[in-house]
Amino acid sequence: MEIKNLKKIYTEFYVKSKKSILYPSEYLVRIFKSEINKSKFNFPNFKNQKLLDLSCGDGRNLQLFYNLKFKVFATEISNEIIKKVKKTTKIKIKYKVGTNASLPFDDDFFDFIVSSNSCYYIDQGKSLKKNLMEIKRVMKKNSFLIGSIPSIGNYYFKNAKKIKKNHYLIKEDYLNLRNNYILAGFENKKNLISLLSSYFKIINIGTLNNNYFGIKEKMYIFILKK
Repeated sequence: MEIKNLKKIYTEFYVKSKKSILYPSEYLVRIFKSEINKSKFNFPNFKNQKLLDLSCGDGRNLQLFYNLKFKVFATEISNEIIKKVKKTTKIKIKYKVGTNASLPFDDDFFDFIVSSNSCYYIDQGKSLKKNLMEIKRVMKKNSFLIGSIPSIGNYYFKNAKKIKKNHYLIKEDYLNLRNNYILAGFENKKNLISLLSSYFKIINIGTLNNNYFGIKEKMYIFILKK
């Protein structure tokens, strides 16, 4: 699936969504709201720190970051999605159209980047390594990258075709959003650490395992530092 097709599919999905109340991802609430974690990971005071919600989707995490006093920025794949998010969230956020491999920001710009269910989407001709390099480019020295990336046991990868190491062509996505698009996934934590440590300082990598009545969500949760 070419990027223009993914853009069309996701734009239709989000614009047609009738969700009026959104709830943030639990793992992000735990990371950002816990005083113990703030100390453990040596986070700076959040007030006025620049944070990017990379591919913010329906905007469910934006209110959390706004309430924490970050200067919040967000990207999505189309202006139509951004318009829908603005209408739903109704908070002051700086939005821009962008993708994992092409972020419309200057070098060394952000103090925090949150990549929740996003950095592992691979555009045509790109790779996870290129995505990580682009993300790293817009991060300040000693800034944080927080997010998630799937295990190949995740529901995305049912009967997926392996293209190359850690890259899979999706074939049977139950939402029919990602079919014929390439996603990155990892067989184990060791392989994930091996890749990420080439670009970032590893602070912590955890796991998220859920089974929603047969829909298996298996993700790695990471906190990294430039």
